[in-house]
Amino acid sequence: MKKEIEDKKLQLEKDRMKHETELQKQKDAEAYKREQLKAKTALKNKTNAEAARSKK
Repeated sequence: MKKEIEDKKLQLEKDRMKHETELQKQKDAEAYKREQLKAKTALKNKTNAEAARSKK
């Protein structure tokens, strides 16, 4: 009986860790997409120095 309880606890912990890992992967993927979008936008936009030069 005690062994069964321990096995169930271990299985629950494994399932929780698997779920946490999957969530972290999703978060990392979304963060990567945001960073890509930021970089793409930064390339399109002028910097302050470039904007000042173009006004002259």
